[in-house]
Amino acid sequence: MTGKILLFQRTLPHYRRKIFQALYEELGIVLCTGRKGPKGNYLSREKPSGAVEEIRDFYPFPSRETLVFMNIFPPLMKYRPGIVITEFSILILSNYLLLFLKRFFGYKLIIWSPIINPRKGFSPQTSLSDKLRVWWVNRCDAVLTYSRAGKKRLEPYARNPEKVFVAQNTLYTPELLSLRDRLRKKGKSQVQRELGFSARYHLIFTGRLIRDKRPLALIDVFQKVIRRVPDCHLHIIGDGPERNSLEKRVRNSGLEAQVTLYGALNDLKMTGKMLFASDLAVIPRNLGLAVVHSFCFDTPLITLKPGEEDPQHGEEIEYVLEGRTGLKANTEDSMAGMIAAFLKDEKTKESMQREIEQMVSRACSFDRMLKGFKDAIDYVQRKDK
Repeated sequence: MTGKILLFQRTLPHYRRKIFQALYEELGIVLCTGRKGPKGNYLSREKPSGAVEEIRDFYPFPSRETLVFMNIFPPLMKYRPGIVITEFSILILSNYLLLFLKRFFGYKLIIWSPIINPRKGFSPQTSLSDKLRVWWVNRCDAVLTYSRAGKKRLEPYARNPEKVFVAQNTLYTPELLSLRDRLRKKGKSQVQRELGFSARYHLIFTGRLIRDKRPLALIDVFQKVIRRVPDCHLHIIGDGPERNSLEKRVRNSGLEAQVTLYGALNDLKMTGKMLFASDLAVIPRNLGLAVVHSFCFDTPLITLKPGEEDPQHGEEIEYVLEGRTGLKANTEDSMAGMIAAFLKDEKTKESMQREIEQMVSRACSFDRMLKGFKDAIDYVQRKDK
């Protein structure tokens, strides 16, 4: 098989930039990404140093992040790729054209995403959208899913299960872990002084301030925490449509001195420094890559268990092991008591830090993601011989 490897991705978010750069350096993968992205998307202003092709993208409904048609023809004609990897969603309309054209261009097609929707479950017997996902799995040449759990759920529906691979969804951990090591040399107390963290205990939230994450409930939980642990501060990093309501809730609750809203911080290093200085990350719902960011800086995390309150987590929930790398509360009401008990338990903090370091190394390092890409590429190249 000859030709370049292209990767079609709707957007270039800031946290993916170093990953795409490394994929180019390690595997020669050329990123093809949309020029404008959907409405309200945070795009990286800085491009990877490797080859990047910006292509026209059309969103019929700008607020629908995955409903898009991308102009795939210029990079296909320019590079004549041997392999095409594409971000997968059943709503990315240009993917259907990629599937159709592969017989004419002669490339192998790999789809990459969670594949299934972890927030809605997976029921191919009853769900038309899940039937369509299975159809895609059986017509592409290889599948890259985000997690071991995703692979396990897909394999029974794949006619050829050996073509399903895992590229653990993560951040560019080498850079983050290098910063963590430098912060460890300074020590947590010194980093807290540099940041002006004066309280005894610190909680942190990172993520978009959207209704699905229920950021207002975070304030309710924190109010219950400080009744048990008064010398505590909550740091909220993120922006979004719920920010004004959140600021109002903080004012009305009289918590301005104990809650700080920083807005969006796209600098993963600064956010990492604040995570390192914190005792616990609190992300009750819609857990995603924030867990990897927290773990890279030795910070355990508390969230809601899947079930009673339907917290709609992403695949990354598998990194949170109860009592080992984090905590899982049954309800928001029970979360405050668990946080307060954890803050006072130095022995548990130390044991979790050790477990977290092993989790990053074993499961959610960038090397694990890179291995998934290599395995899928090797597989389609072998099949072509």
